[in-house]
Amino acid sequence: MSGVLHGVIASLAGRVTDAFWKYVTLLLNTTSTNGAQNNTFLDSSTNNFSITRNGDTTQGSFNPYMPSGYWSGFFDGTDDRLTVADNAALRPGTGNFTIEAWVFRTASGAAHTIYAKGGASTGFVFQITSGNVLRFTDTTTNIDSTGTVAANTWAHVAVVREGTGTNQLKLYINGTNDGQGTVSTNFNQTEELRIGENRGATEDFAGYISNVRFATTAVYTGNFTPSTTPLTAITNTSLLCLQDNRFIDNSTNAFAITRNGDTRISKFAPFNPPASYSTASYGGSGYFDGAGDYLALPTNTAFAFGTGDFTVEAWIYDNGTTAAFAQIAGASTYGVNNEFLFSLNGSTRKLFAQLGATGGGNSTGDVPKNAWTHVAIVRSGTTVTFYINGTSSGSYTDSDSVASTITPTIGAASNDNADSRFLGYISNLRIVKGTAVYTANFTPPTTPLTAITNTSLLLNFTNAGIFDAATINDGQTVGNAQVSTTQAKWSPTSMSFDGTGDYLTVIDKPELRIGTGDFTIEGWVYLTATGVAYGLVSKGTASTGWSVNVTSGNKLQFSYTATQLTGATSLASGTWYYFAVVRSGTASGNLRVILDGSTDATSAGAVNDNFNQTNVLYVGADRVAGAVLNGYLQDVRITNGYARTTSTPTSAFPTL
Repeated sequence: MSGVLHGVIASLAGRVTDAFWKYVTLLLNTTSTNGAQNNTFLDSSTNNFSITRNGDTTQGSFNPYMPSGYWSGFFDGTDDRLTVADNAALRPGTGNFTIEAWVFRTASGAAHTIYAKGGASTGFVFQITSGNVLRFTDTTTNIDSTGTVAANTWAHVAVVREGTGTNQLKLYINGTNDGQGTVSTNFNQTEELRIGENRGATEDFAGYISNVRFATTAVYTGNFTPSTTPLTAITNTSLLCLQDNRFIDNSTNAFAITRNGDTRISKFAPFNPPASYSTASYGGSGYFDGAGDYLALPTNTAFAFGTGDFTVEAWIYDNGTTAAFAQIAGASTYGVNNEFLFSLNGSTRKLFAQLGATGGGNSTGDVPKNAWTHVAIVRSGTTVTFYINGTSSGSYTDSDSVASTITPTIGAASNDNADSRFLGYISNLRIVKGTAVYTANFTPPTTPLTAITNTSLLLNFTNAGIFDAATINDGQTVGNAQVSTTQAKWSPTSMSFDGTGDYLTVIDKPELRIGTGDFTIEGWVYLTATGVAYGLVSKGTASTGWSVNVTSGNKLQFSYTATQLTGATSLASGTWYYFAVVRSGTASGNLRVILDGSTDATSAGAVNDNFNQTNVLYVGADRVAGAVLNGYLQDVRITNGYARTTSTPTSAFPTL
């Protein structure tokens, strides 16, 4: 049962599945089987090396192993797009075709392109207009839906051309035919295909796009129920993408997809996941902030490769470091010497390796930012080969001997030079001495790595005591914030804060920006002392963003920007309370503060603020890391895009 969240145990007891789990962007759970905090790291090899944490390196449940289909791409609305080089399979000509996707726009009132191909005035564009209607532009003629596509919610959209008769092109919103027109154009344009931006490099998409499928057939010939599971490459599928932990095409064409701008892979997706989180199934990751975070290991002959074979591999999610050589793993002192160095060149996006004090080589391929990438360096004989996502990406000859005279480190060189720091996530890092694990192209691992023969080090990053069951975030425990095994609303554990500098931080991600849409922020709180102001969950600055608080008068409060909505009921110490803040719609009274299932305060007018702040999220403190909590929290959950029913829960929140 090691690492399995208590919510999983409860779900096995027969709890009802959460139909709106797909909107959950944070669900903090605790476990007593892992570390009490998130800052103790374990080596899962038989060596069981002691690992020293430097900086505020942390770990959690964000991982590369969620199956295909349960991912999306995030586009920030400014120059983000994916491109695919022209191919005959992407030109439907005068025949039938279907373009479909799930979309979650983070804004309305602006044109958002989903899929486009052609020149400035040729080809087609499939988009949502500034009037929020679904549109297919046939060269220069627009065909619009009657209804609109709402922002801040998942919607399935499709355009289908079937046959050659009148009104043979139809638009579908959530499976309902909502617009049609006659389109006989020969779509044989040879320009590149674009996702997230139109033919003229404008009208950029803002939000999430998932499960994009282009097929040269009429998939839908009437109203239908959109699939509740990921799309597959049915017959005549030419492109199927934005389903995975990286930018790949799952059609038989396997087209190369080029990332542009800041487009990133997200775990936010339109389907409930296939299984609850467990460390055994999904592993975890370590987060390195690029500012002094790294892990150090003891000097040991297990890392003395000599002139023999070896393999170093990991999944990495690079957040765009500009460091010259951001170290993934090695025994190196940057700028002094390098007994072994495996790193990412931040300017060229190439992998770099160096054995001994001189020489080295680079991969031929690039490592994309903001996506999970499996990387490996393998020496077999005297040939050192780079692999990116299982494909050979260049090699060089190197017979230098690697001695273990310098402490091996992960995430930065042992002297923590600024040019050696990695910014992002590392998962399943394995070092194997004496074995070339890969000698040809391979399929990247789809389940957590194990300690195979000759494994010197295995970091699965699964020792977090407090972690996110939504598998989107890694949280950092600050001070003595930790798991409590003595106090819990739902046995056996909760999050404990002692009121003297304890809180949890979660780095900003788009998924945590609740924007202008519906949301629910909720959880359970137990106060050890009253008469003091406490922050429970917050994001923003002193004058922006939002915070769920308890006031010094012991009232539940939602503070947003410089305004407060305060409840009427006093909270006592020594009691568990269910709290929630819900925004539903845009009309007057759309914001409510809820205590133990009852509305405790309602906004006098409409609260339609855009909560898009990019600051870190605090749990157990206010927006500026003040008003730290003296008490306990459990089942802190953020649902982005959905206003939940908030009757008092009778069991722990489901993890599915």
